[in-house]
Amino acid sequence: MEQLWKYAVWLLAGILIVLTIVEASGENPYTPTARVRNAVSRTREILENQALDREEKKQVIKDIIVANFDVPGISQAVLGTHWPKYKSRAGEFSVVFIAHLADLFVEKVPAEIIKGAFITYRSERVDSGGTRATVYTHLIFNDYKLYVTFTLIFKDGEWRIYNIAVEWFGSFIGYFRTRVDNDLRVSSFDELLDSLGRR
Repeated sequence: MEQLWKYAVWLLAGILIVLTIVEASGENPYTPTARVRNAVSRTREILENQALDREEKKQVIKDIIVANFDVPGISQAVLGTHWPKYKSRAGEFSVVFIAHLADLFVEKVPAEIIKGAFITYRSERVDSGGTRATVYTHLIFNDYKLYVTFTLIFKDGEWRIYNIAVEWFGSFIGYFRTRVDNDLRVSSFDELLDSLGRR
């Protein structure tokens, strides 16, 4: 269980999308599930590409995050109660935050997770307004099976991943909101950006 907790912390840091995917045929490319599949499979492909060095992988993964995630919405949610004070610097925060995630993907994800875990896709649900969706999955690694839920927002004509929640361990946004809140209670915004850049 201690090993599972270590893996779950990485997942909550946004690393879930590196896991092996169970492919489906004939899927509508514009559905919420298709958006999740695309992010997962593309990121895993980059991490396993031996022709790319670490910095090249980080750059491509940053592009994948921008293309598949609701970066402005996530940045606002992660800043939480500090958003009104720092919203004028949201662009700076987003750039550093994306780079931080890419660094985590490339430097911190154990090879056994990339190669040994997989996701099965259970179902998806779109709300009555058609602007918010939930994709329900199972994460399977060794003898463990966890429920993992992706929340997506329909924005600018396409689905964007907004949050990831892992059974027992909470959510991606919640994890980073707590970290950012703790930092900003004792440090300046510039120090927060520097800290994210070093982690």
